[in-house]
Amino acid sequence: MTMVIAAIIEIIIILLLILAVLFLLRKIKGYKKLDPLKDNYLSIHRIDLKKDSFEEISCRDEMISSLAGKKGEKASKKLMELVVGLTAERSKKKMQEFAEISSLNDRLSECRTISEEFLDHRSKWCRARFITESKDGAGQIKSVLWLIELIDREKRNRDNQKLLSEIDEMTGIYNRAGGERKINEILENGDRGMFILLDADNFKSINEKYGSDTGDRIIMTIADAMKRTFRDSDVIMRLGGDEFAAYISDIDTTGKGRVIVERFISNVGAIPIPRIPNSRVAVSVGAIIHDVRRNVTFSELYSCADQATYESKRREGSCITFYNEIL
Repeated sequence: MTMVIAAIIEIIIILLLILAVLFLLRKIKGYKKLDPLKDNYLSIHRIDLKKDSFEEISCRDEMISSLAGKKGEKASKKLMELVVGLTAERSKKKMQEFAEISSLNDRLSECRTISEEFLDHRSKWCRARFITESKDGAGQIKSVLWLIELIDREKRNRDNQKLLSEIDEMTGIYNRAGGERKINEILENGDRGMFILLDADNFKSINEKYGSDTGDRIIMTIADAMKRTFRDSDVIMRLGGDEFAAYISDIDTTGKGRVIVERFISNVGAIPIPRIPNSRVAVSVGAIIHDVRRNVTFSELYSCADQATYESKRREGSCITFYNEIL
Protein backbone atom coordinates (compact mmCIF):
# COMPACT_ATOMS: atom_id res chain seq x y z
CA MET A 1 0.00 0.00 0.00
CA THR A 2 2.82 2.34 0.91
CA MET A 3 4.47 1.73 -2.46
CA VAL A 4 1.20 2.48 -4.27
CA ILE A 5 0.74 5.76 -2.39
CA ALA A 6 4.35 6.72 -3.11
CA ALA A 7 3.86 5.97 -6.82
CA ILE A 8 0.69 8.08 -6.90
CA ILE A 9 2.47 10.96 -5.20
CA GLU A 10 5.34 10.67 -7.67
CA ILE A 11 2.91 10.76 -10.60
CA ILE A 12 1.18 13.84 -9.15
CA ILE A 13 4.52 15.60 -8.72
CA ILE A 14 5.49 14.78 -12.31
CA LEU A 15 2.14 16.09 -13.58
CA LEU A 16 2.56 19.30 -11.60
CA LEU A 17 6.05 19.75 -13.02
CA ILE A 18 4.73 19.20 -16.55
CA LEU A 19 1.97 21.76 -15.98
CA ALA A 20 4.49 24.26 -14.61
CA VAL A 21 6.75 23.76 -17.63
CA LEU A 22 3.81 24.18 -20.02
CA PHE A 23 2.76 27.38 -18.21
CA LEU A 24 6.27 28.80 -18.48
CA LEU A 25 6.54 27.84 -22.15
CA ARG A 26 3.20 29.51 -22.83
CA LYS A 27 4.31 32.65 -21.04
CA ILE A 28 7.65 32.69 -22.86
CA LYS A 29 5.82 32.23 -26.15
CA GLY A 30 3.61 35.20 -25.25
CA TYR A 31 6.64 37.34 -24.53
CA LYS A 32 8.30 36.28 -27.78
CA LYS A 33 5.28 37.57 -29.69
CA LEU A 34 6.11 40.99 -28.26
CA ASP A 35 9.79 40.89 -29.24
CA PRO A 36 9.27 42.87 -32.49
CA LEU A 37 7.56 45.62 -30.49
CA LYS A 38 10.32 46.03 -27.91
CA ASP A 39 12.68 47.80 -30.30
CA ASN A 40 10.02 50.33 -31.32
CA TYR A 41 8.59 51.25 -27.92
CA LEU A 42 10.08 52.98 -24.91
CA SER A 43 8.01 50.76 -22.65
CA ILE A 44 5.49 47.92 -22.75
CA HIS A 45 3.33 46.98 -19.76
CA ARG A 46 0.63 44.34 -19.41
CA ILE A 47 -2.41 45.47 -17.42
CA ASP A 48 -4.84 42.94 -15.95
CA LEU A 49 -8.17 44.77 -15.76
CA LYS A 50 -9.83 42.10 -13.64
CA LYS A 51 -7.13 42.20 -10.95
CA ASP A 52 -6.23 45.88 -11.50
CA SER A 53 -2.59 44.81 -11.67
CA PHE A 54 0.29 45.42 -14.05
CA GLU A 55 3.70 44.06 -14.98
CA GLU A 56 6.56 45.41 -17.03
CA ILE A 57 7.38 43.53 -20.20
CA SER A 58 10.11 45.88 -21.39
CA CYS A 59 11.29 49.40 -20.61
CA ARG A 60 14.09 51.50 -22.14
CA ASP A 61 13.29 54.75 -20.32
CA GLU A 62 14.52 55.43 -16.78
CA MET A 63 11.75 57.92 -16.02
CA ILE A 64 9.01 55.48 -16.99
CA SER A 65 10.70 52.67 -15.10
CA SER A 66 11.01 54.71 -11.90
CA LEU A 67 7.38 55.88 -12.05
CA ALA A 68 5.78 52.55 -13.01
CA GLY A 69 8.01 49.98 -11.35
CA LYS A 70 8.30 46.36 -12.41
CA LYS A 71 5.09 44.83 -11.11
CA GLY A 72 2.29 45.76 -8.78
CA GLU A 73 -1.35 46.16 -7.88
CA LYS A 74 -3.66 49.15 -8.41
CA ALA A 75 -2.75 49.58 -12.05
CA SER A 76 -5.35 52.36 -12.46
CA LYS A 77 -3.65 54.50 -9.79
CA LYS A 78 -0.13 53.70 -11.00
CA LEU A 79 -1.03 54.62 -14.57
CA MET A 80 -2.30 58.02 -13.47
CA GLU A 81 0.89 58.63 -11.49
CA LEU A 82 2.90 57.75 -14.59
CA VAL A 83 0.88 60.13 -16.77
CA VAL A 84 1.20 63.03 -14.30
CA GLY A 85 4.94 62.50 -13.88
CA LEU A 86 5.76 61.86 -17.53
CA THR A 87 3.69 64.41 -19.47
CA ALA A 88 4.16 68.13 -20.00
CA GLU A 89 1.55 70.43 -18.45
CA ARG A 90 -0.25 71.07 -21.75
CA SER A 91 -0.80 67.34 -22.29
CA LYS A 92 -1.78 66.30 -18.75
CA LYS A 93 -5.56 66.73 -18.99
CA LYS A 94 -6.07 64.80 -22.23
CA MET A 95 -3.64 62.06 -21.14
CA GLN A 96 -5.40 61.60 -17.80
CA GLU A 97 -8.63 61.08 -19.71
CA PHE A 98 -6.94 58.69 -22.13
CA ALA A 99 -5.30 56.64 -19.35
CA GLU A 100 -8.61 56.02 -17.52
CA ILE A 101 -8.80 52.21 -17.70
CA SER A 102 -12.35 51.98 -16.31
CA SER A 103 -13.71 53.09 -19.69
CA LEU A 104 -11.53 50.83 -21.86
CA ASN A 105 -14.29 48.30 -22.54
CA ASP A 106 -16.39 51.04 -24.15
CA ARG A 107 -13.52 52.69 -26.02
CA LEU A 108 -12.16 49.39 -27.34
CA SER A 109 -15.55 47.85 -28.13
CA GLU A 110 -15.24 48.37 -31.90
CA CYS A 111 -11.46 48.38 -32.31
CA ARG A 112 -8.47 46.54 -30.93
CA THR A 113 -6.26 49.55 -30.26
CA ILE A 114 -6.52 53.26 -29.41
CA SER A 115 -3.74 55.83 -29.17
CA GLU A 116 -3.04 59.42 -28.09
CA GLU A 117 -0.10 61.72 -28.85
CA PHE A 118 1.37 63.82 -26.05
CA LEU A 119 4.27 66.07 -25.14
CA ASP A 120 6.47 64.59 -22.41
CA HIS A 121 8.46 66.26 -19.60
CA ARG A 122 11.44 66.72 -21.97
CA SER A 123 9.26 68.49 -24.56
CA LYS A 124 9.49 65.43 -26.80
CA TRP A 125 6.45 64.08 -28.64
CA CYS A 126 5.37 60.55 -27.68
CA ARG A 127 2.43 58.28 -28.44
CA ALA A 128 0.66 56.16 -25.83
CA ARG A 129 -1.33 53.14 -26.96
CA PHE A 130 -3.72 50.56 -25.49
CA ILE A 131 -3.97 47.19 -27.28
CA THR A 132 -6.56 44.58 -26.33
CA GLU A 133 -4.71 41.38 -25.40
CA SER A 134 -7.43 39.06 -24.12
CA LYS A 135 -11.17 38.91 -23.38
CA ASP A 136 -13.36 36.69 -21.22
CA GLY A 137 -16.28 34.55 -22.38
CA ALA A 138 -18.66 37.50 -22.10
CA GLY A 139 -16.53 39.60 -24.42
CA GLN A 140 -15.21 41.83 -21.63
CA ILE A 141 -11.54 42.80 -21.77
CA LYS A 142 -9.36 40.85 -19.35
CA SER A 143 -5.97 42.37 -20.17
CA VAL A 144 -4.44 45.08 -22.31
CA LEU A 145 -0.98 46.19 -23.31
CA TRP A 146 0.04 49.78 -22.49
CA LEU A 147 2.80 51.01 -24.81
CA ILE A 148 4.69 54.28 -25.15
CA GLU A 149 6.78 55.21 -28.18
CA LEU A 150 8.89 58.23 -29.05
CA ILE A 151 7.54 59.96 -32.20
CA ASP A 152 9.22 63.38 -31.90
CA ARG A 153 10.86 63.40 -35.34
CA GLU A 154 7.79 61.93 -37.06
CA LYS A 155 5.45 64.40 -35.33
CA ARG A 156 7.56 67.49 -36.06
CA ASN A 157 8.04 66.46 -39.72
CA ARG A 158 4.29 65.92 -40.03
CA ASP A 159 3.54 69.27 -38.41
CA ASN A 160 6.06 71.03 -40.66
CA GLN A 161 4.51 69.50 -43.77
CA LYS A 162 1.05 70.52 -42.61
CA LEU A 163 2.26 74.04 -41.86
CA LEU A 164 3.89 74.35 -45.28
CA SER A 165 0.63 73.29 -46.94
CA GLU A 166 -1.18 76.09 -45.08
CA ILE A 167 1.32 78.89 -45.78
CA ASP A 168 1.13 81.28 -48.73
CA GLU A 169 4.37 80.80 -50.66
CA MET A 170 4.77 84.44 -51.71
CA THR A 171 4.09 86.20 -48.41
CA GLY A 172 4.88 83.62 -45.74
CA ILE A 173 1.53 84.14 -43.96
CA TYR A 174 -1.43 81.74 -43.89
CA ASN A 175 -3.15 80.89 -47.15
CA ARG A 176 -6.95 80.67 -47.30
CA ALA A 177 -7.16 77.04 -46.15
CA GLY A 178 -4.76 77.51 -43.25
CA GLY A 179 -6.18 80.84 -42.10
CA GLU A 180 -9.78 79.71 -42.32
CA ARG A 181 -9.01 76.61 -40.26
CA LYS A 182 -7.24 78.63 -37.55
CA ILE A 183 -10.01 81.24 -37.35
CA ASN A 184 -12.73 78.59 -37.15
CA GLU A 185 -10.82 76.98 -34.26
CA ILE A 186 -10.80 80.33 -32.46
CA LEU A 187 -14.51 80.84 -33.10
CA GLU A 188 -15.32 77.35 -31.82
CA ASN A 189 -13.60 78.26 -28.55
CA GLY A 190 -15.91 81.24 -28.24
CA ASP A 191 -13.14 83.83 -28.24
CA ARG A 192 -14.20 87.39 -29.03
CA GLY A 193 -12.35 89.52 -31.53
CA MET A 194 -12.35 91.55 -34.74
CA PHE A 195 -12.35 90.10 -38.25
CA ILE A 196 -11.08 92.32 -41.06
CA LEU A 197 -11.12 91.92 -44.83
CA LEU A 198 -9.05 94.14 -47.12
CA ASP A 199 -7.61 94.59 -50.59
CA ALA A 200 -5.49 97.11 -52.48
CA ASP A 201 -7.23 99.98 -54.26
CA ASN A 202 -6.95 99.93 -58.07
CA PHE A 203 -4.76 96.82 -57.94
CA LYS A 204 -5.86 95.46 -61.31
CA SER A 205 -5.11 98.65 -63.23
CA ILE A 206 -1.74 99.11 -61.45
CA ASN A 207 -0.81 95.52 -62.23
CA GLU A 208 -1.71 95.97 -65.90
CA LYS A 209 0.06 99.35 -66.25
CA TYR A 210 3.28 98.65 -64.32
CA GLY A 211 3.59 94.87 -64.62
CA SER A 212 3.30 91.82 -62.37
CA ASP A 213 6.53 92.64 -60.50
CA THR A 214 4.95 95.83 -59.19
CA GLY A 215 1.76 93.92 -58.39
CA ASP A 216 3.80 91.36 -56.43
CA ARG A 217 5.52 94.22 -54.60
CA ILE A 218 2.13 95.62 -53.50
CA ILE A 219 1.09 92.19 -52.21
CA MET A 220 4.34 91.86 -50.24
CA THR A 221 3.91 95.41 -48.87
CA ILE A 222 0.47 94.57 -47.48
CA ALA A 223 1.69 91.28 -45.97
CA ASP A 224 4.73 92.96 -44.36
CA ALA A 225 2.51 95.68 -42.86
CA MET A 226 0.22 93.02 -41.42
CA LYS A 227 3.19 91.24 -39.84
CA ARG A 228 4.38 94.49 -38.24
CA THR A 229 0.95 95.57 -37.03
CA PHE A 230 -0.61 92.42 -35.65
CA ARG A 231 0.52 90.12 -32.85
CA ASP A 232 1.83 86.57 -33.18
CA SER A 233 -1.38 85.34 -31.54
CA ASP A 234 -3.51 86.98 -34.26
CA VAL A 235 -4.30 85.18 -37.52
CA ILE A 236 -3.24 86.90 -40.74
CA MET A 237 -3.88 85.39 -44.14
CA ARG A 238 -3.81 85.98 -47.87
CA LEU A 239 -7.06 84.87 -49.46
CA GLY A 240 -5.73 85.17 -53.01
CA GLY A 241 -4.63 87.94 -55.38
CA ASP A 242 -4.60 91.20 -53.40
CA GLU A 243 -7.27 90.11 -50.93
CA PHE A 244 -6.24 89.59 -47.29
CA ALA A 245 -7.97 88.91 -43.98
CA ALA A 246 -7.11 88.83 -40.28
CA TYR A 247 -8.64 87.90 -36.96
CA ILE A 248 -7.48 89.97 -34.00
CA SER A 249 -8.41 88.49 -30.64
CA ASP A 250 -9.74 90.35 -27.59
CA ILE A 251 -11.16 93.31 -29.52
CA ASP A 252 -14.71 94.02 -28.35
CA THR A 253 -15.41 97.59 -29.52
CA THR A 254 -15.14 99.45 -32.82
CA GLY A 255 -13.06 102.10 -31.04
CA LYS A 256 -10.32 99.63 -30.12
CA GLY A 257 -10.54 98.02 -33.54
CA ARG A 258 -10.27 101.31 -35.40
CA VAL A 259 -7.03 102.22 -33.59
CA ILE A 260 -5.41 98.94 -34.71
CA VAL A 261 -6.63 99.11 -38.32
CA GLU A 262 -5.53 102.75 -38.68
CA ARG A 263 -2.09 101.74 -37.42
CA PHE A 264 -2.02 99.05 -40.12
CA ILE A 265 -3.12 101.55 -42.79
CA SER A 266 -0.32 103.88 -41.68
CA ASN A 267 2.24 101.06 -41.91
CA VAL A 268 1.06 100.19 -45.42
CA GLY A 269 1.18 103.81 -46.58
CA ALA A 270 4.69 104.33 -45.24
CA ILE A 271 6.18 101.92 -47.79
CA PRO A 272 6.92 103.41 -51.25
CA ILE A 273 6.37 101.29 -54.34
CA PRO A 274 9.25 101.21 -56.86
CA ARG A 275 8.43 102.36 -60.41
CA ILE A 276 5.42 104.37 -59.17
CA PRO A 277 6.70 107.88 -58.33
CA ASN A 278 5.34 109.38 -55.07
CA SER A 279 2.98 106.46 -54.72
CA ARG A 280 1.81 104.66 -51.59
CA VAL A 281 -0.44 101.62 -51.29
CA ALA A 282 -4.04 102.44 -50.38
CA VAL A 283 -6.34 99.76 -48.98
CA SER A 284 -10.06 99.35 -48.45
CA VAL A 285 -10.89 97.60 -45.18
CA GLY A 286 -14.11 96.04 -43.91
CA ALA A 287 -14.36 94.88 -40.32
CA ILE A 288 -16.77 93.22 -37.92
CA ILE A 289 -16.58 92.90 -34.13
CA HIS A 290 -17.43 89.34 -33.13
CA ASP A 291 -19.52 88.96 -29.96
CA VAL A 292 -18.77 85.77 -27.99
CA ARG A 293 -22.44 85.44 -27.15
CA ARG A 294 -23.22 84.38 -30.71
CA ASN A 295 -21.70 81.40 -32.51
CA VAL A 296 -20.49 82.24 -36.02
CA THR A 297 -18.27 80.73 -38.71
CA PHE A 298 -15.51 82.13 -40.89
CA SER A 299 -17.90 82.27 -43.85
CA GLU A 300 -20.40 84.39 -41.93
CA LEU A 301 -17.74 86.85 -40.77
CA TYR A 302 -16.36 87.03 -44.31
CA SER A 303 -19.79 87.87 -45.72
CA CYS A 304 -20.33 90.69 -43.22
CA ALA A 305 -16.82 92.12 -43.65
CA ASP A 306 -17.22 91.95 -47.44
CA GLN A 307 -20.25 94.23 -47.24
CA ALA A 308 -18.28 96.67 -45.11
CA THR A 309 -15.34 96.55 -47.55
CA TYR A 310 -17.68 97.48 -50.39
CA GLU A 311 -18.65 100.62 -48.45
CA SER A 312 -14.96 101.50 -47.98
CA LYS A 313 -14.31 101.16 -51.73
CA ARG A 314 -16.83 103.91 -52.43
CA ARG A 315 -14.44 106.40 -50.80
CA GLU A 316 -11.11 107.71 -52.06
CA GLY A 317 -7.91 106.53 -50.34
CA SER A 318 -7.43 104.10 -47.50
CA CYS A 319 -10.57 103.65 -45.45
CA ILE A 320 -12.14 101.34 -42.86
CA THR A 321 -15.82 100.59 -42.43
CA PHE A 322 -17.32 98.49 -39.62
CA TYR A 323 -20.21 96.22 -40.47
CA ASN A 324 -21.57 96.90 -36.98
CA GLU A 325 -21.96 100.56 -37.96
CA ILE A 326 -23.80 100.07 -41.27
CA LEU A 327 -26.54 97.82 -39.95
